[in-house]
Amino acid sequence: MADNKSRTPSELLDDLRIYCFRLREKGLSLNRIAMKIGKDHTTVMYHLQKYTDFSRFDKNFKFKIKEFEEDEFIKRYNSYKKRKCTKSFCIVPNA
Repeated sequence: MADNKSRTPSELLDDLRIYCFRLREKGLSLNRIAMKIGKDHTTVMYHLQKYTDFSRFDKNFKFKIKEFEEDEFIKRYNSYKKRKCTKSFCIVPNA
């Protein structure tokens, strides 16, 4: 069973999906995106698929896409990642 400590908080999920999509649009590989967000490439694939699904039908998600601010998201996501650190392991996306 997955460790709940490694799950991204629900309030960041939509923005994470948008961020992954924008990085992919810029030509980054799945592995490079995964390194930036501290996850693996299959998680990136999942978020890209969810982005596609939600952007087609979800009006609230479409609004979030228009209002998305990458720098603000990165600050919030880095803050979440820093709180997740342990004595021996910490991932903070800065690549």
